[in-house]
Amino acid sequence: NVILLLYYFRYCQRKFEIGDRLDFNLPTKKLEMVVDKFSNLMVPKGRFDALFIRSNPPKFKVWLDPKNGNIPLRIQGAVGFGNTYLALIDVEKSH
Repeated sequence: NVILLLYYFRYCQRKFEIGDRLDFNLPTKKLEMVVDKFSNLMVPKGRFDALFIRSNPPKFKVWLDPKNGNIPLRIQGAVGFGNTYLALIDVEKSH
């Protein structure tokens, strides 16, 4: 499940660099996530200089905000019954 990958990106202690390759064994498939580039991304929350990460084989695309703890900004990919697109609307800070 690509959502579980977001927890890894958000909470791991390393800074991701362009060209990094990460291997994952998900319950139903193995895939490699490739840190591809920075891109200017617009989501409902605003405009961000996002880190773009894609999967190999090409099933998932993830955009993160590295300046704010790798908050997921946009997720795109085959989840469940079809292609899914999720975008950040708001961030609620824990107290």
